[in-house]
Amino acid sequence: MKIFTFGDGYATGHIWPEWPQILKALCPEHEIINTAGIGAGYEFLVSNFVYMLPQLHNQATIFQWPHPQRFDKLLEDESWDDIIKNDTTYFL
Repeated sequence: MKIFTFGDGYATGHIWPEWPQILKALCPEHEIINTAGIGAGYEFLVSNFVYMLPQLHNQATIFQWPHPQRFDKLLEDESWDDIIKNDTTYFL
């Protein structure tokens, strides 16, 4: 069986092994497919889930939801900081 994992940077293992990497070590008989992304918010997770839905039939899926106020950061430059400071949805 395949186990699909969805999460933010805390699931990528980019600094040290996190839960998907530990799951892979604990369950070597399963194929772990980690779709997490650094900086991922709800929009990324749900969009990724919907995109992968055809592959998820009869497979296990585990979500690691980010903090509720987390958003997807799409720009790498500093202009994003000014946009966020003036956005009432993301900046409280």
